[in-house]
Amino acid sequence: MTYVTDRERDKGIEFIGVPSEEKDKKEIWELLMACDQDFVPPLSKRTSSAQKMWGVDTDFSKSEGPKAYFEEMIRQQFVILKEKEKIIGFVTFKIKDMSVEVPGNLAANYITTLCIDPAHRGKHLAEHLYVFLEKELPDEVRASCLTLRTWSTNRVQLHILKKMGYVCCNVLRDDRGQGVDTLYFYKILDRITTHSQLENSNNSNKTTTIPINGILSENN
Repeated sequence: MTYVTDRERDKGIEFIGVPSEEKDKKEIWELLMACDQDFVPPLSKRTSSAQKMWGVDTDFSKSEGPKAYFEEMIRQQFVILKEKEKIIGFVTFKIKDMSVEVPGNLAANYITTLCIDPAHRGKHLAEHLYVFLEKELPDEVRASCLTLRTWSTNRVQLHILKKMGYVCCNVLRDDRGQGVDTLYFYKILDRITTHSQLENSNNSNKTTTIPINGILSENN
């Protein structure tokens, strides 16, 4: 498999904070629509990135898509990934959030949503967005810990988290339906994964390949 260099890849990754450009908002919305059904439950069935009551009937029409989720998410902090001036991926986070209990009661940046354009998947782009969150955020929004949640059948995501040193700190059994747990993770940033370490890991013969089966590397 061919990989672009770190330098070439990093040119497309940028921290923009809360989006203000209408072009960016439009492309983020389009990407969220493309990824809607990849999440469990779908984003169009949710009211926010912090929702915990999965069984509530939101009664959203299909035409609205993940509108309520988008309106809450768009007020968060964004790292975007562009190719040819178009957003092909993004990750969002809340600054110094305390909603996930971690050792030492550290205030963490809570990662809420990660989306990669379906046409650009399989290139390890999600992993490099995580690396950016770990080591390249501006000082004013950096934290000593990252937290997130995902679901137990999201096998590609779980493989990435294990490889990058995230620790599972809480499991809510059958939280999203029979046999689908909600998992909470954290990573204390005393040991940071670099782009070169990630590249070596991706090229290693020891890396286990997990069948995708429709499960994508997204959070939440």
